[in-house]
Amino acid sequence: MLDDRRRSLRQKALAFWVRRRRAVNYLNNHSHQTAMTTITVSEEKFNKVLADVELLIEDVASLFDQDEIARKRIAEIEVDPSIGRSEKELDEYLRKRGLKIE
Repeated sequence: MLDDRRRSLRQKALAFWVRRRRAVNYLNNHSHQTAMTTITVSEEKFNKVLADVELLIEDVASLFDQDEIARKRIAEIEVDPSIGRSEKELDEYLRKRGLKIE
């Protein structure tokens, strides 16, 4: 799921970059007064910045994805039922992983 999200974000960022680049080229070629300079960014640097942004987005998404935390916990209990013996133990385990229990 995260790989699909990462791929989607990368495609959107690349599409945005291509559209922006075309717009800059159009303005540079069709303008009598050239106020903008062309900036060349290597693909390596662009991919590095994009990867950093993707990681930050993933971190923020994981902070707000309480449902995913609960689903992972349920899957863990199904694999090893001994870790979820009581409701109190389950609540404690979920609290340790950042889920707010009321």
